[in-house]
This record gives sequence, C-alpha cells and structure tokens, in this order.
Amino acid sequence: MSNMSDIEIQKIVSMYKCQRQKDKERYEKIKDTEEFKLKNRARAKAHYEKTREIRQERYQNERDLRLAKNSYYYYKRNNNLEVFMYKHPEKYETLKNCGYLSLNDQCPSESTTTSSDVYDSGAVSSSVES
Repeated sequence: MSNMSDIEIQKIVSMYKCQRQKDKERYEKIKDTEEFKLKNRARAKAHYEKTREIRQERYQNERDLRLAKNSYYYYKRNNNLEVFMYKHPEKYETLKNCGYLSLNDQCPSESTTTSSDVYDSGAVSSSVES
C-alpha cells in the first residue's frame, strides 16, 4: 500500500489517539454551556429543514416496498404465503425484484416439510431409536 515503516505508523496512530482525547476533553468541557446547546440546536434544526424534502421524497419512493413488506409479514405470520402470492401478485413481484424474498419464500409449497416427511426420510429414526 504505502512505504511507511512501523515506527511511522505507530506515530500516526498515537497522534490520532491524542487528538481524539483532546477533542473528547474539549467536548466534555463545553457540552453543558448554554452557548453550545443553542448552537447545536440551531445546527440540528437547519439540517432537519434542509433535508426535510429529501426524506419526504425517499419516504414516498419506498412506499410501495413498505406496503408490500407489511402485507408479506402479515401472510407469513399466518402461514398463508401462497394466498399472498395469488392475492397480491404485484406486491410479490416488487419484493422479488428488489431481492427481498429468500429462495425458500419464493416457493413456499416446495420449501415446507411436515413431520411425516422427516420421519419417512429416516433422518430422525436413528436418533429416536437410541
């Protein structure tokens, strides 16, 4: 990467640690002053006002995805993912296109196993017999 020796790297790291310590001490000293609090509030309010439209636009852009996720969670909680796929194909496609669905969730009828399937395969029979 670079041609710095271990001594130079240690020097840079120690300088960084010292600077961080000084910044922390300075902050601890001024954080309770009224002037600092007013400046910090003004900075935060300005940032909020500046980014308000951006957040609102992002919220509107992700609205469809949020609604699709909410419906998906509802049907998943009630073990009706196949009903979700048939009732809301556009929401299903939205989730599928954004890569939100895992492979097991895309074909729920193929991914589910019953207790009889496990016992028939012999996977549990050896542990049950011993």
